[in-house]
Amino acid sequence: MRKLLLLIVVLLAWTVSGQNNGEYVVFENVIITPNPAKMGDFKKHMADHNKKYHADDVYGCRVYAIVTGPNTGKYVWSMGPIPWSSVDSRPAQGGHDEHWNNMVMPTLLPMANATYWRSHPELSNFPNDFKLDKLRLTYYDIKRGWGNFDKIKAIVAKITKMNKEKYPNEVYGIYTNEFGSTKEGKDIVFVDFFENSAKLGEQDDNWISNYDEVNGAGSFERDVKTWHELTNGSERELWILAPELSGRTAEVKVN
Repeated sequence: MRKLLLLIVVLLAWTVSGQNNGEYVVFENVIITPNPAKMGDFKKHMADHNKKYHADDVYGCRVYAIVTGPNTGKYVWSMGPIPWSSVDSRPAQGGHDEHWNNMVMPTLLPMANATYWRSHPELSNFPNDFKLDKLRLTYYDIKRGWGNFDKIKAIVAKITKMNKEKYPNEVYGIYTNEFGSTKEGKDIVFVDFFENSAKLGEQDDNWISNYDEVNGAGSFERDVKTWHELTNGSERELWILAPELSGRTAEVKVN
């Protein structure tokens, strides 16, 4: 599967996210920047806040350090999976808002970026229990145009079909931006979950032949061409879980 990233520059959760009473689920991700002069206070108050108010299954959150790219040094506060119907009833009582506003906010620089990512379990693969310890994310910018998004999803479905047949134990998630912008260019993301950084160096010389075997001779070359025609490029990041700041642990139970 990882040969995909090297050969096709195509799609690279967090958790197992399915339907909830007919609703789809999203992840709320907020990129925050600690004030370097208040790093100790940031870690203390962020940990206190999340472990008190964001430790349950619905409103639980994890905090990740971004360690590559232009956002290096920043953190991602990630809550979910959560259905949209539960977003409005997030914790607001018991001092939640006061603690965030009075204790956490003063430790941050005045810059943030919030996004909501829809989970696509039909395009993802969660065969086993796993850990949300290290995340490799590849974002893609889909060109404007009627039907482009559906064409991209059709290619992703082929990738998923091949992976489930040839690499059934690979764990990854596909997510789409609910409020994407042409300026930011992050429309769809492939999230690869792993525990050991040695995974980053793995290659698979059989990926292309496996893709063609499952999807038909010549399908790889055709789909690569289509993919490049429909996208403007990609951006990659590596996130590392900060368990001491998080309300939930890294473990995810599939069943």
